Amino acid sequence: MKRYVIEDYGWQHHSGPFNVPRFLQNDIARYWRTVAVDFAYKRRQRRGNGWALRTVKLRLSRKLTFVAGLLACFSCATSASLGEDTLSPAELASTHPIVGHLSSYLQKTPLEIVASTVLEHEPLRAAAAQLFESYDAFLALIGDPGKRQHLEDLAPADASSDALYQDARAISHTFQAALDRIFLEDNGTELARLSKTYGVF
Repeated sequence: MKRYVIEDYGWQHHSGPFNVPRFLQNDIARYWRTVAVDFAYKRRQRRGNGWALRTVKLRLSRKLTFVAGLLACFSCATSASLGEDTLSPAELASTHPIVGHLSSYLQKTPLEIVASTVLEHEPLRAAAAQLFESYDAFLALIGDPGKRQHLEDLAPADASSDALYQDARAISHTFQAALDRIFLEDNGTELARLSKTYGVF
């Protein structure tokens, strides 16, 4: 974690000590792309076996992990607990408050990270409820051994007529809609700006 901060010279000397760590954010985005590529590879290699369950997990639990990583990076620019930098350049070279912040922040689970962010912003409460309700529905679905096995065994050709898969697909769409409201809409928080500035380019 320390190298992402200490060796980011442009960030420290030009953007100020409290900003989004671009190299860390880039690696988190790379993780998400790798997961997506791995999904496509496994679908081809396994000839569709287990594809439905992996699809649902990609759209929800894997995506949640990516979201938590983005929020961890964004928190370096928005966390009120960081305050103003009081360290000298010499102190910054060996110790940086962002390192401690990220080390502590990332001890939490992805759900805890998302909750700690969205629940502290009043404009995000409705979207947060939509997000957690859909994720709870996802956990209930894959926590049911019979339903989990059904998705594991489902053939791609049967997906369009399978009620359980369509339910899971609807859950993932609701989850994505909540993420759109949180990260992409002008909702009175910094998340939309940070998403456009760091998440796209």
